[in-house]
Amino acid sequence: MKALRTTNRHRQLAAALGATLLLGTLAACSATETEQPVRDLGQEQVQAAWTSKDKLLSEAHVDEAESIVLAYTLDGKTPYLVARDLATGVEIWKEKSGVGNTPSGIAFEVSVVENNGKKYVSLLQLVEKDKVRPAVLDLKTGQRVSKDPGSLYNIDRPTECDNSWCTIAASPDTGGNIADYYYDWHSNSWKKAKKASEMPDPKKNLGDYYLGEGLSISSNQESGRSVLSYAHEGALAWSKDYEEIYDEHYSTGGGWAWETFDGEQSTLVGSGNRTFYQFELGGGGFRVGYGNGFHAGGA
Repeated sequence: MKALRTTNRHRQLAAALGATLLLGTLAACSATETEQPVRDLGQEQVQAAWTSKDKLLSEAHVDEAESIVLAYTLDGKTPYLVARDLATGVEIWKEKSGVGNTPSGIAFEVSVVENNGKKYVSLLQLVEKDKVRPAVLDLKTGQRVSKDPGSLYNIDRPTECDNSWCTIAASPDTGGNIADYYYDWHSNSWKKAKKASEMPDPKKNLGDYYLGEGLSISSNQESGRSVLSYAHEGALAWSKDYEEIYDEHYSTGGGWAWETFDGEQSTLVGSGNRTFYQFELGGGGFRVGYGNGFHAGGA
């Protein structure tokens, strides 16, 4: 069987209060036919190259090719997206970020995409007090390359979708109703989708929330049941009631991280934690608690 490999995510460092880069030596590759003994790097001594005092809001995203590490941090009550030199820890650039209209259970996440040989990162940029806009920045310089989207409000933080980014927002043009927007590389602007199939990762319905890796979730307002949908290679692959995969009292919404692996078959893996609730009919009881879980299934 083939080894599993990630398809859409870079390897990330675990988040902690502050960030520390540990340097160690890697085993040298040998061009000789003699098999070299495997070194147990877990047993070797490492030393801190640098340490920051950042209060992290996200996992750190490491880009070895560009020698940059990025993470969302908290300074007072203001979130920032900070880029530091991977080798020295020196701050390269720093940009204020808004929390946005994203559900509170969904954590901040650094999302880097490469286009035409250059790398970019997207965030919900805090322009001034209470005013935010979705923006795309040059990874190296932190300079904004996207056009101002205009009078959008109630904006979600952008999420990666098929080598671009997507968000949900309202505007005067929509009469205050929520609409889906995606970043268009050709025009360097945010465009409103007229139908769910226009999104880079197609969705079942406009307004469904992206959970990552092509997965989106919607809620049937009449039944109150949620539907999970999965898009793969530009097409909607399946839609299922989330109760078919999860316990009916356990939410699959915010707070979960999803990754796709390719092996003999595609596998979708989700992990995280979320508040759950249960109402005992007839007993008059109401229970609130916290759960965590790990789930894998065919994608």
